[in-house]
Amino acid sequence: MKTIKTFILAVSLIMSAAWADTVNINTASKNELMSLKGVGESRAEAIIKYRKKHKFRSVAEIKDVSGIGEEIYKDNKKQIKISGKTTLSETAPKAKKSEEKADKGS
Repeated sequence: MKTIKTFILAVSLIMSAAWADTVNINTASKNELMSLKGVGESRAEAIIKYRKKHKFRSVAEIKDVSGIGEEIYKDNKKQIKISGKTTLSETAPKAKKSEEKADKGS
């Protein structure tokens, strides 16, 4: 019985990781980049400008982008990747807009 519970837990964790929101920083659009915590329009544009000259070879390299520091990296390192498709749930951009309104005092 314990083996079955362990198996079910493992499958659940794998499935949730497979469906998690991820952003490919080498190919994501400005709006997709803006779904990352702490990344607004100007930081998304800085990422795009950076990648035009330097393809990201590691996730940590995002810290080389002007305006992206250790805190933003730590907040997003599980969501960013350098290959594969960007996968965002439909609720991710809506949640970002709610955060921006709260920051502006709306």
